[in-house]
Amino acid sequence: MDDAAAIAAELEQGYQAIGRYFVRFSTLILRMRLLMSWRLTHGRDRHEFGELAFAHAQAQAIADSFFAMCRYDGRFDAGEKGVANALNSAVNKVISERNTLAHGDWWAERIADSDPYSLYLVKMHPRRHDGKLADLDAWPAKKLNARSTAMLELTLDVSEFGVLALGLPIPVSNETGGGVTIMENRECRVRDVYTARAGKGSGQTAKAIRNGPLAKRVVRQPVSPRL
Repeated sequence: MDDAAAIAAELEQGYQAIGRYFVRFSTLILRMRLLMSWRLTHGRDRHEFGELAFAHAQAQAIADSFFAMCRYDGRFDAGEKGVANALNSAVNKVISERNTLAHGDWWAERIADSDPYSLYLVKMHPRRHDGKLADLDAWPAKKLNARSTAMLELTLDVSEFGVLALGLPIPVSNETGGGVTIMENRECRVRDVYTARAGKGSGQTAKAIRNGPLAKRVVRQPVSPRL
């Protein structure tokens, strides 16, 4: 492969990684919106009525409403509040990063002759009087794909947390005889599946960990492998 073909292939991987990142982000927001719609209409109305209520809401508004609804409806104990706070912080961080990636300017180039071609994000600071006029950050395909993989795991956690917090039906494998039982009426709570790792003062980021007493029995609902 000559240099021109190698450069084209590397940049094509970057372009695909950008698309994958934004599709994964959309899936995270979609899951939160769907769970709120399901909770509002479950057993009463068509799901579409709930979807219409959130149709034009932006990502941060959906996340704020989702976690507020989960806290209000879930009647959390201290541990469950920690799980909610950890997931809420993780989602807010992803939204902030998405905003930066969506509203910055992409530049496909190399900074020096010794550098490989990569995708760079240019963020201008027109009001800055001191320091750099712009930030220039490299976002190669590997870095974007790592973010996409982490976002997929976050989507799985947030989706399952939402089902538990909002008291929606959740599949649980039977302890004997095999098969799956659908638990309703809050028979399974957030604390049965998740615990929270404290962040403040520990030197670590707060994190929701799927290691509760029923974590191995609750059937994790996958996101489409095509995503």
